[in-house]
Amino acid sequence: MIDFDVIRRAVGGSKWDDRPEIIAAAFTRRGEMLHSLTTRTAGRCWFIVMAPTQAERDTWQAALGPLSSVMMMETPAAVCIERIGRDPDRAPVAARQIEAVRSWITEAMD
Repeated sequence: MIDFDVIRRAVGGSKWDDRPEIIAAAFTRRGEMLHSLTTRTAGRCWFIVMAPTQAERDTWQAALGPLSSVMMMETPAAVCIERIGRDPDRAPVAARQIEAVRSWITEAMD
């Protein structure tokens, strides 16, 4: 699984760390992980990314190649927001994450 939140921790940050140096290191590591998939001949990988628009999903589909499948999880915004509110670990970033959910929904509906 290629999950940016997990990668942030692997490069020395916390799950929701937004320090520029952590974000840059995490993007670099994620790129390395994605690139490594081009030489794999067996196995499966789940890659989690926020891509609210069809254009973004099409871009990822093209980048990942013909053997990949892009799927959108259609979790209602209210459920996402409720889960954020219930998770005490998210308290420091809850407002930012709730705004991200609302922004994602707005972009997805355009």
